[in-house]
Amino acid sequence: MTCPNCGQRTDPTDLGCPACGEVLLALPVGTRLYHRYRILRALGRTGGVSYLAEDEEHQRQVLLLEFFPLGSRRLGTLVILPDGAAERKDTWMALLRGRADVMGASLQRPQGIFEQHGTGYAVTSLPLGESLQMRVEAGRRLNATEAMDMLVALAQGVEELQRNGRPDRQIAPSRVSLTLAGARLDVGWGEDLAPAYVAPEQLMSPPRTGPASDIYALAALTFFALTGEVPPTAGQRALGQPLPALPAGLPVPLRLAIERGLTLSSGERLPDAAALLRLLKSSAPSAAGTAAPTLSPKVQVIAAHRSWLTHLHSDGVNIVTAGADLRVRVFDRHGQSLGQYDGLHGTPTGLGMGEGGIVIGDNSGTVTVWDGSSGIARTEAGRSHMTHLVVRQGDRAVTIQDDGSLGVWDLGGPRQVGREPFRPGQLTALHVTTDDALLLGTVDGRLQLFDEAALLTMTLWQHPERRAVTTMASSPTVPGMKAAATGRSVTLIDLDRAVLTLEFQESVSAISFSPDGTALVVAGRSGGLHYVELQTDQRRVLHRSSAPLRAVAWTEALLVAGNEAGQLLIVPNPT
Repeated sequence: MTCPNCGQRTDPTDLGCPACGEVLLALPVGTRLYHRYRILRALGRTGGVSYLAEDEEHQRQVLLLEFFPLGSRRLGTLVILPDGAAERKDTWMALLRGRADVMGASLQRPQGIFEQHGTGYAVTSLPLGESLQMRVEAGRRLNATEAMDMLVALAQGVEELQRNGRPDRQIAPSRVSLTLAGARLDVGWGEDLAPAYVAPEQLMSPPRTGPASDIYALAALTFFALTGEVPPTAGQRALGQPLPALPAGLPVPLRLAIERGLTLSSGERLPDAAALLRLLKSSAPSAAGTAAPTLSPKVQVIAAHRSWLTHLHSDGVNIVTAGADLRVRVFDRHGQSLGQYDGLHGTPTGLGMGEGGIVIGDNSGTVTVWDGSSGIARTEAGRSHMTHLVVRQGDRAVTIQDDGSLGVWDLGGPRQVGREPFRPGQLTALHVTTDDALLLGTVDGRLQLFDEAALLTMTLWQHPERRAVTTMASSPTVPGMKAAATGRSVTLIDLDRAVLTLEFQESVSAISFSPDGTALVVAGRSGGLHYVELQTDQRRVLHRSSAPLRAVAWTEALLVAGNEAGQLLIVPNPT
């Protein structure tokens, strides 16, 4: 067999051409499936083939998965599966159907499932992500921060599955994808269980599986991610083979999660994903090495959404929330519900106020303008999926598209009126300052100012270790003062110079300056809401949420936050 791209001779077992990397045995570009999905290009091949495709019905790009295990053949578009693979295909399709109605950002959720040409297909949202197994096998192990973030994200997804009665029982590194948005548990390809990640009770006859079996697998794959070594199987350990040592200096909650998760007796193991999350979010020393003093204000907790509360906006009078349950809600400053809108087409990617009302972007590529009271809204689908949206002066919005470009919107329609290309995957954060300047965060740690007139970007600052910028904020009172979050740190930048770096014991998900610009509030993925007085660097924990925080907004009258349990938190103003 030869590579269709470069002519290099290939082995029948090769997944990609050893010379040029072309995905072998993939469907040709332009192939249409299910009368609506057009293949744009093959992205990779493992237990199946992953494609970038266009959903012609909704005019958006999607990730298309084709069940195509090793040994499969193709006659035109017809797939001939090897002996025994049909049962695996049925298992894969059943797993997909079980995921279809379970929400969760760290779960790969199929948007469409169908069979055609002798095999099965699933449609999911981009990006493809990087396989944890392939990354570690390439010699790029995860550090403690990356491993902690990965385990928290995966535990949240598994907890969602367990709570909905959809246990996984087949968790392994090959089914974990690492994306800019965090770790994701994929559906896999119906593979056989990987022995190193199988709990001992799963080896019994009959198997005695339970929620603790998933915890064993999560602990084992985190061990693999940190050490680069596949852990001994449960059978080998039962015969006396010890686990290799974990790296020194791990955070105590992470070390305990791995050690307790790998306990051979299921009765002595962490019982479920909820218990694992509680352990991972347990108190840890502050950056200074001593526990930060904690306030105990009367935080008002409101059940706003059935899934993650992803975005917040407040004008000091009303509070607007958007959630992964595809709902937008409006509350007054006391937490009383004033209205809701249930018509989003995908998970929210941005929220703001325009001249015509509340503006919401979602990952289907749709921008919605809702008046905030009725059930009537104006919507328009963009040219591709989007990952971020911000609202600007002049009834405009800017989005980051999943092809890497910036989309420019007129909210009077709404309609997309322009597009500025960037390298795919380059942009990771978007922010508009009080004077309407557009700031960009990048995957290599740059904070950039975008000059629309000249169509140029100017780098104001770059993280010394080039860690991706995940979120940004700007001072409402000090021109040129900005804050950029990278992992567990927040850096203050005055014009183009870093003046202060704040370290935290959890990854930062959102930041906001105080209305007078003298303080900063930092929301963490382990649930901490941190207050920092900028002149003195004095800190305190305002609240410890029961779930990871996702959003925060601070006005003169209100400090509000939202978490992954769908809760709106109204916090007494700390200043």
